[in-house]
Amino acid sequence: MGGIGSFGAVLSGLVLSKGVIGGTGAVLRHHYFVWPAFTLIVGLATWRFLVGRDPSRRAFTLYLATMVVGCSLMGTAGFFGGEMLLGH
Repeated sequence: MGGIGSFGAVLSGLVLSKGVIGGTGAVLRHHYFVWPAFTLIVGLATWRFLVGRDPSRRAFTLYLATMVVGCSLMGTAGFFGGEMLLGH
């Protein structure tokens, strides 16, 4: 559900930024982190859907490590998103 919901977040972000994918300042810093996070989250959701509930131990460990990276990127993107709103 998080992978599907991320498409709504991206769409609303693109509407708010008037379609600008890069930007400048805090918007650019936000986008540096949000696009890789979005890619990882959608990729992991797709992998989880295809593999199902029975991945190998090694695959699940890699999945969790990649999820930690994705969550870190998303948290950093959220920080810079807050800076866009509250930092001015």
